[in-house]
Amino acid sequence: MNTQIFDALLDGKQPTIDEYADFVAVVEKLPIDLLWKILTEAKNLNGHLRNVTNKTLQEKIQRKNVDDALDAIVTGMTNRFR
Repeated sequence: MNTQIFDALLDGKQPTIDEYADFVAVVEKLPIDLLWKILTEAKNLNGHLRNVTNKTLQEKIQRKNVDDALDAIVTGMTNRFR
């Protein structure tokens, strides 16, 4: 996928199945803040693309929350056994 197609999808272009697959692959690589920006600023984004962006954002937030909780446990254990 090139940036011209990605921009067109953000502007509301109906994706082909190949463009959808490429969009999913790109979205999975984006950080949380860019996913949020897409959801809040790409007002014409196709519904299927909006759903996959939202789902990816939710999954990344859940993973971040788990990672943060695990980091706190590891830090606590490290401090405990020093």
